[in-house]
Amino acid sequence: MLLFYLFLCIAAVVRSKPTSASRRDDPSEYILKCQSKPLKKGFSVFTKTDGQNAIQQFCNNKTYLDTRLTLPIEFVGDKTIKGNPQALQIHDVIPIDGGNSNLLVGLTLSAGDDYAEGMIVSTIFTGSTDAEKIGDCVTQFNKIMDGNTQFNKAIDGCFDGSPDTQQIGGSLSYYFCGEFNLVAVLKGQTDPLMAPTDFGAPKCSDAPVVKGVREGCICTYSSRPHQETRLCEPKAGCSSITNISGLAPYTGPQGCP
Repeated sequence: MLLFYLFLCIAAVVRSKPTSASRRDDPSEYILKCQSKPLKKGFSVFTKTDGQNAIQQFCNNKTYLDTRLTLPIEFVGDKTIKGNPQALQIHDVIPIDGGNSNLLVGLTLSAGDDYAEGMIVSTIFTGSTDAEKIGDCVTQFNKIMDGNTQFNKAIDGCFDGSPDTQQIGGSLSYYFCGEFNLVAVLKGQTDPLMAPTDFGAPKCSDAPVVKGVREGCICTYSSRPHQETRLCEPKAGCSSITNISGLAPYTGPQGCP
């Protein structure tokens, strides 16, 4: 009997990685974070119409669907081995309010998820066709704005004052998935959605030797030790790596230069 209850306890705390479809049915799988009120210096409000137009522009960019959002330690070039565009994040900057502000709409890996995985953008959305995935993209971004409560009535979007004219924006994060961002900033302000590019020097060590062949180098950043990748070993050895840019991902001994 003791073993039976122990099994129940373990089962209660084990959390499996949800699929894109399953997250739609479980409000606990996402977090909506609105901009603070009053808005921080440099941020701006935007109309619901401007928000909807920006979302449509972003989601209908089919190049984004084929892009792979990647972890910093995996970002060794702007294309994957299969030729897909690769980026730390994707977002559009759209002038609004007569050019006095910019509306920023974008998608990145969940910043707060220590164990996020790189993924092709199209796999984040549900649907079997591009049109269905674009529609799902629009649906997810719309949850950041006021009046989109079909998923969870406890969350009524991000707005300040009149719902139709004073959207303040924010972000929507999914467990083990993407982070959707929709905010406006005053003209000339630093883009808060731009992904950082300086993660310090990588730390690389020898991968195991299998059948007399070393299986590349295992590399990570000290600031993100839980995120690692495997790269081809340079002639000077794994410990000589100080920059991963341009290095080849390890796919097997035959795939290394």
